[in-house]
Amino acid sequence: MASTEVVIVYELTGGFAGFDLTLTVRQEPGTAPEGAAVVMEKGREVRVGSLSPGDWAGLEQLLAAADLGQIRPSYGKEGAVSDAMQEVVTVRRAGAEVRVSAISDPGDEPPAEFRVLTVRLRELALTLPSR
Repeated sequence: MASTEVVIVYELTGGFAGFDLTLTVRQEPGTAPEGAAVVMEKGREVRVGSLSPGDWAGLEQLLAAADLGQIRPSYGKEGAVSDAMQEVVTVRRAGAEVRVSAISDPGDEPPAEFRVLTVRLRELALTLPSR
């Protein structure tokens, strides 16, 4: 079976702090297990690095647990919470794309597994070495 490129994009916007953060992690066929990672803030590239094999394997496990293709594509309603944050996870693999969006709304929370995934992606975005 041929390997295919995997791209994971995590977007965090809004909130009191005015987040505008995007993490893109890419694993290309024929490369080592590490994933190339880029963090953009307000449209500017601010951090570049790579994930260790353990980080990449951990992300794959979290993606499998979250099962994005089997949950709703959106959660929360705009305006439900003042200064709401929105988190979007997009995964492209083998020519297919799945996208799930969650806006802060205590009345319509995404599954816990999605939250665990977004916490890890946010952590990676904020701890990747600065450029």
